[in-house]
Amino acid sequence: MRKGITLIESLFVLGIMAVLVGGVMVFYSLATVSMKSNQLITEVSELIQITQDLNKDRTTFTGMNSQVLAKTGLVSSKYISGGTLVTPWGGEIQAIPFNYSDNGPDVYLAFNILNLPREACEKLGMQDFGGTAQSVTVTNMRVDDTEGLSPIVLVTNCENGNNNYVNIRIMH
Repeated sequence: MRKGITLIESLFVLGIMAVLVGGVMVFYSLATVSMKSNQLITEVSELIQITQDLNKDRTTFTGMNSQVLAKTGLVSSKYISGGTLVTPWGGEIQAIPFNYSDNGPDVYLAFNILNLPREACEKLGMQDFGGTAQSVTVTNMRVDDTEGLSPIVLVTNCENGNNNYVNIRIMH
């Protein structure tokens, strides 16, 4: 009659445990990216609404930028770092007023959301923000899309690892 376990048996048990721990870590990582992506969608929606509320009595976005939005007290402090707006991953959110013509008033505001993982780029790029977004572009795109981005366009263009960006433009 034998007592204890053999080396082979203990290695087998350790191997099974390693596979289980690895699976849990992958699942946790995917769940974290999904949770942060949802937070980012909420954050951008709030930024669009705050911007529209702050500019309802104005005809342009001139003077509006990330630092101004951060100072209003209307943006949650978890989305502000160093006086500017940030994503849940720590990437910068730029707010830039502009006009397509060189000498016209700044009737557009671009939100550039930088340093996004692929999954967040794809998820954010699919949003229409209640019809308030005038156009959306993502990493590697050269043309604005005012009709919404298809999943194939997003998968094809959001491929820069954790260095993707989404550009969302709203019109006054």
